[in-house]
Amino acid sequence: MPSSSSSAGCATPATAGRSVARRHERKKVKGEKQPARVHDSDSEDDTIGEAIKKLATEGEQMANVMEQIQDSQAQQIQLMSQLVVVISTIYMENNMKECTV
Repeated sequence: MPSSSSSAGCATPATAGRSVARRHERKKVKGEKQPARVHDSDSEDDTIGEAIKKLATEGEQMANVMEQIQDSQAQQIQLMSQLVVVISTIYMENNMKECTV
């Protein structure tokens, strides 16, 4: 019974010739020297310096935000503690009224 798969993996003389030509092109390109990159070290140093300054500024801003969050949380805890005291006092007063009646 003949197989339904094609022989795409087999090289024909035409595809083998193209394969050799492609390989030759790749070797030719690999052998060529790449043009030298022109680096402007002063410009790179300036860019790096600016990035470091920006990171330092953002770090300071982040520290300020974190301090504000901590202050807000401390204030919330204090207010919640006061609320618990008030609720407890009201509950105790109501309990005492019920016991005396």
